[in-house]
Amino acid sequence: RLKLSFIINNLNGGGAERIMSYLCNYFSKKKKYDVTLILLNGNDVFYNLNENVKIISNSSSNGFLNNFFFLRKNLYDADVSISFTTRVNILNIIACLITRTKSIISERTHYQNKNVSFLLRIFRFLYFFSNYVIVLSKFDLNFYKKINRNIEIITNPFEPKLKINAKRENIILNVGRLEEVKNQIFLIEAFNHCVYKYNLKKWKLVIIGDGSKKFEIERCIKKFNLENKVNLLGSISDVDLYYNKSKIYCLTSKHEGFPNSLLEAYCYGCACISLDINTGPSEILNHRVDGILLKKDISVKNFSKELISLIRNKSLINKIHINSIKNSNKYLFNFKLS
Repeated sequence: RLKLSFIINNLNGGGAERIMSYLCNYFSKKKKYDVTLILLNGNDVFYNLNENVKIISNSSSNGFLNNFFFLRKNLYDADVSISFTTRVNILNIIACLITRTKSIISERTHYQNKNVSFLLRIFRFLYFFSNYVIVLSKFDLNFYKKINRNIEIITNPFEPKLKINAKRENIILNVGRLEEVKNQIFLIEAFNHCVYKYNLKKWKLVIIGDGSKKFEIERCIKKFNLENKVNLLGSISDVDLYYNKSKIYCLTSKHEGFPNSLLEAYCYGCACISLDINTGPSEILNHRVDGILLKKDISVKNFSKELISLIRNKSLINKIHINSIKNSNKYLFNFKLS
């Protein structure tokens, strides 16, 4: 049996974490694999994992050296080590060079993301030593193939949990961490413009997620007197219910690697409207065919105009709903298990 180790900081929730849980569950159900999940920062697991997945967690420290020694210790028996995110990828490569384990690394954001520290971006030269590199977009492929020729684009898969609903509520949905990069305040300001300038009475905005900007977002909602129109639900496990009953999904992120939430909303048939940032949305959505793409530097006022235009165009919402479901098959996580 081939011993696979999957490595990530934690499984507390998030797009990369959800994909990691998919992979662990998939391979753990195949008889020829032994699957170990290594968590470098705590032992909380938000997503359901198959009972065959062995979990090893480092709860003592989050320091680079501590994680390196912890990882090296736990990779000697592994045949292949698969890691997500830049910092963990670098740790994985260094540890695998010592333990002689084959490494597969996956970048989960685009290479220009300034939230990744300058030092970590420099140390990406170590990707040369990885056996294989996985990226999410052509934008990143062209950059990383200069470092490692063993590279492939593998977009995020989607695993539907519900029968897709044709009857939907007047909900505008956003799912993501409440952080600066996700730009929810921009969305709330645009929604506020729709409510008061365009007299949008029968719709509500639902935001799912948690993060450091929660209190700032709550203040913004109170400032615009939107307490009865905007619902902050925090991190919930049944987010699929909201994908399945919302008419519109909005992505206003400043940047993404490959936006899981947009993909999930798309596969559930939401009419998706997104800023056309460098990576992600333009590889999922075809403008006015199965989604709406807007300039990434669009103003709040003009975004609200586009949003209200979509809300009032029932035939376009229906067209996007049908086409997105039709085109979503390529993303479905439907491998047959042996």
